[in-house]
Amino acid sequence: MEAWNHVFKSRWGGVVATLKEYDARSLEAEAIWGVDARAVTQPLSECVSTLYAAIESYLDDVASEGDIFRADRDFAKKVRSEVFASRSSADNELNKRIASAMDALADFARPHLRHG
Repeated sequence: MEAWNHVFKSRWGGVVATLKEYDARSLEAEAIWGVDARAVTQPLSECVSTLYAAIESYLDDVASEGDIFRADRDFAKKVRSEVFASRSSADNELNKRIASAMDALADFARPHLRHG
């Protein structure tokens, strides 16, 4: 359990720092471009929350010595896919949500960016 806590805590530190910056920029975008900006920034934040919840669930299962996942195999499969899928995993639901959120952000920001 200590090893998993260390691994996830180390990795999550970068996510937290990036999320703080993202949240600040999201608020700036909303102030500049209106409430429509929130609609396109929120889905990525929700994906981060989903990932965090999955990590917490995984660690809870480790702490319970596997009892939680033994009781619900479908939940176990979903959590493991959210926590351990590679970025290139095209059939992973969380990866699809992240890609969709990123595409929506790019589509929203593109007209607002200056070129040249």
